[in-house]
Amino acid sequence: YLEKGDAGDEWFKERVTNGSIRNGVTYMPKFGDALGQEALWAIRSWLETVHEE
Repeated sequence: YLEKGDAGDEWFKERVTNGSIRNGVTYMPKFGDALGQEALWAIRSWLETVHEE
């Protein structure tokens, strides 16, 4: 679940730019350098179009 609006944008930006590592286990790698800001926001925009309540 990804919140819509500013709260979801902030979480998405943080997660895809810096990745997610918990207890030394990588749950999601860093994508910021690999994809770039334009591609990341295109993905975020697409996610909002398929969001279901």
